[in-house]
Amino acid sequence: MLQATLQAEAALPAEVVVMLRKLAKKDSTTRLRGLSELLVLARDEARVADSLELLPHYVPAFFRLAADGARRVREQACVLLGALGKALGRGLAPHLRALLPPLLWASHDPAPEVCAAAADAFAQMLPNPAKRADALLFARKEIFVKSVANILQAAPAQLKPHKPLKGGGDKAEVAAEAEEAVERTLTSSLDALSSAVADIAAAHAAGTKGATAAAAAAELATYLEADAAPLLNDSALWTLAERARTTRVRRAARSLLSALAIRAPGIFEVEVSESLPEVSENLPAGPAAIGRAARLRALLPKALQTEADARALAPLWDLMLASMGRPRLWLSSGVDPSPGLKKGAQADLSALVRAVCAHAISGCGAGGCAAVSYPSFLPFLALLPDGTAAAAGGA
Repeated sequence: MLQATLQAEAALPAEVVVMLRKLAKKDSTTRLRGLSELLVLARDEARVADSLELLPHYVPAFFRLAADGARRVREQACVLLGALGKALGRGLAPHLRALLPPLLWASHDPAPEVCAAAADAFAQMLPNPAKRADALLFARKEIFVKSVANILQAAPAQLKPHKPLKGGGDKAEVAAEAEEAVERTLTSSLDALSSAVADIAAAHAAGTKGATAAAAAAELATYLEADAAPLLNDSALWTLAERARTTRVRRAARSLLSALAIRAPGIFEVEVSESLPEVSENLPAGPAAIGRAARLRALLPKALQTEADARALAPLWDLMLASMGRPRLWLSSGVDPSPGLKKGAQADLSALVRAVCAHAISGCGAGGCAAVSYPSFLPFLALLPDGTAAAAGGA
């Protein structure tokens, strides 16, 4: 590996090799200096050939720099990628699959400066919005694989009890930086998947204009089923959506579930045992017999009972309304043709109705929650099956 790297670097001008090596230095100031020097090169129209030689080396570096702990490094990494995109145009095409996952994460960075730089890089690389959607469809598998890996790796740190360090000092600062990195990784990866689902659905719809709506929806669900199965069959996403320690992570997890429920609701009607379960090494996935529909039905009342932040409540209502619009989620199984609700699903639905009623009676909580919840009550009630209120104990 080292010999191959050295041989590849030998093809580059010596000054470019020095710049590249700065990107791997421990000090963020040095990394920024390397990015600034490479940016000058990328913007030099007389050195397009050097930029083309640089690109294969910058692709793996960008994957790392887009998740850097220093905000300025993440921002400038995107600025440099945009400059390379502008200079090389179609020359970036062979690397799109590798570049799009970290660029999507940067597009959902908590720092607005990083988001803006990532958006500009997208525009420089893919000026045509239609081509952008096609590129996401093209890189769909890589986006899901890399983002799911991020989520499953970072989830345990977000879910374990928070133990603040006493006093200050370097240890407390390092711990705070680690917490921030975990939250940023989770939210950017979850939000990247949410936006990718919407864009992929739009691109797929545009490419299947001749097909019936039902056939196009079924094909999209098949694609997303294969891509999202490792995450949906793992308990991590469901636990993050229910009780992640920070509001931003709960919001992001619920937004992803909501996006999937709206764009490809059929994937929630599949039992884990009916497909190959992908179990995370970090978190137990629970009994294989627990299907996604059962997980979803169990999540909704629990999350509603405990949520006190409007930012995380809004996507929860989106998820609830999308779920209520799918009667098969409440049937005895994903393939049961019978019209009645099974006993367990009926109990889940009754629990949800009681939770909604309790939420309304309590005034929906503070912090703007009422403004989010009140407009959703009537649509929720309109979607309830007949007789549900009576089954819920007259709630």
